[in-house]
Amino acid sequence: EMSGDKVEAYETFCHVLEGVSKVTAPFIPFLSEAIYRRLNAGCGESSADRGKGKGKGKGIDVRSVHLEAFPESDGAMIDSELEEKMMGVLKAVYMGRAVRSKVGIKIRTPLAEMMVSSDRAEDLLWVGDSELEALVTDELNVKKITAVDDTSSLISYHAKPNYAILGKRLGKLMKDAAKQIEALSQEDIAQLLEKGTVTIDLGGVEEEIRREEVQILHETVEGYSAEVDEHMAVLLDVRLTPELIEEGMARDIVNRIQNFRKNSGLDVSDRIELFYSASPVAANVFKKFEDYIGNETLARSIEEGEKDWEHSTKFSVNNEEIMIWLRKIQ
Repeated sequence: EMSGDKVEAYETFCHVLEGVSKVTAPFIPFLSEAIYRRLNAGCGESSADRGKGKGKGKGIDVRSVHLEAFPESDGAMIDSELEEKMMGVLKAVYMGRAVRSKVGIKIRTPLAEMMVSSDRAEDLLWVGDSELEALVTDELNVKKITAVDDTSSLISYHAKPNYAILGKRLGKLMKDAAKQIEALSQEDIAQLLEKGTVTIDLGGVEEEIRREEVQILHETVEGYSAEVDEHMAVLLDVRLTPELIEEGMARDIVNRIQNFRKNSGLDVSDRIELFYSASPVAANVFKKFEDYIGNETLARSIEEGEKDWEHSTKFSVNNEEIMIWLRKIQ
């Protein structure tokens, strides 16, 4: 169904593609022309429409991208503040996905909380902006985002020498240097991350150790996992409650039904009836999330039981066996 968000997304996509077709027209003329004409046919008001009797068209019916004026940049449309915020959003999402990948929790399984910390204010400009926070919660499938100043109670660091780099420089002193590097305190490691150097004593001589000469490893407290770089840390609460597991199963079930709809030749707008036979655990998910599953799959009815219908399939979610039958509502 065409919600307001979808309409805005399609309009934006058409606007961008039309601009791209104009920019690329001198270099790939035939493909640009094909894109432009198809857009004009399907995206509502087009440049051709706007050229009839008004604007730059001056009454000319613009039917070809090659009769359009080359696009000009509009500095007033550049929102530097939003771009800076989005850089923080992208970084947080990238690091959050790395955490999920590391612990092996797929994106459809929701998590209770994400915590984010950085010693650079620009990394966290998006925190507190409800629209941008919603992007992050949707992309990472987390219930809550919390910005924290201090992660020392959740993350501990330890250092190891990079022998390939440091060994060449220190030679015989490497063994003593390795012991001191591995014994660096949390404060020393924080200084190394922040300033890029830390000083150790080798035979009465102060030796400056650079960031690239040391491997910084981290550990998190039980129930959490983190991704860390020189400035920013992203932690996810990876403890899975029964409620979170059930919600993840519901999302998986929706995905499997949607794929089966497509494979059965149904249009995206077709309404369906749905019957299922499942293990007790999976059956409980169907009942608990009936409205959600129905809304996402356009199922007007979801009932437990077996049917002798043409479209049926069997699959498992979290090792729980499920079989479904569906048919299009005429």
